[in-house]
Amino acid sequence: MSRPIPPALFALQAWTIKKHGEKFYIRPTAFRRKPQWSKSYRSLQGACMAVARKLAEEWLDRHDRRRKMYRLTKES
Repeated sequence: MSRPIPPALFALQAWTIKKHGEKFYIRPTAFRRKPQWSKSYRSLQGACMAVARKLAEEWLDRHDRRRKMYRLTKES
């Protein structure tokens, strides 16, 4: 009997937001080389939305790899 497929569980990358003057910048928290900050965002909400988009992209990439590994359909 085959084992059931485990539920999707992904530990996503952490992000750092800094404020310099009136602008906000983001970058991955765990960064081995010199920190590469993003373009500037006019508000904290804009910076948070950018982080949310990055996390969504990372989750979708990992989910796609998981689907291919377990040969799941698009709905899974």
